[in-house]
Amino acid sequence: VSRCFQGDSKGMLWRIDLGATEPSKWQMHFFKDAYSGADTPVGLHLAADSPDRVPVMSPPSLSSNRDGRLTVVFGTGGVAEPASLTRKHVVYSLGEAYSLLGNGSGDLPKASRNWVKSLGNFERFVGPPLVFASNAYWATYTVEQAGACQVGAARFWGAHFDRRQAPSDPTDLLGAFPNPDKPASPKDN
Repeated sequence: VSRCFQGDSKGMLWRIDLGATEPSKWQMHFFKDAYSGADTPVGLHLAADSPDRVPVMSPPSLSSNRDGRLTVVFGTGGVAEPASLTRKHVVYSLGEAYSLLGNGSGDLPKASRNWVKSLGNFERFVGPPLVFASNAYWATYTVEQAGACQVGAARFWGAHFDRRQAPSDPTDLLGAFPNPDKPASPKDN
């Protein structure tokens, strides 16, 4: 094991480099903020001190793609973590992007977004995600208006674990997530 990932209470993911044989030389570096950054969809941007940020409660799922590059799938929140109209749980697929410095040495890897799924109003991510046979799977649970004794709806999602999204629709994953409010047309079956 050369690296691992850890989420925090603000929806940020950290990369821990375990490559050194001496544990005292292991290093932890920021990797991805689920609610900020140039590649974060506009509707998800939140200030670092916003109460609408959702923590990373489950361990991320790691897998190698066909090129041998690491893919990290993670979500914010958990079944007991409230969601609302403004407090959105999200699921990301990220790759590690490496770049060379001017002196020919390598820079720290940066997160490269493959896709992001912003969950619906009051929809909670139930983690951790699972990567199997080139697909990422996760469950969600929705309780309308967040009540303790409310009956909700559960969903099971799946998407190719590292397929890039269509730039024109940053939350839809190339149509992998149909609109549940619209019935499927016969041509979609």
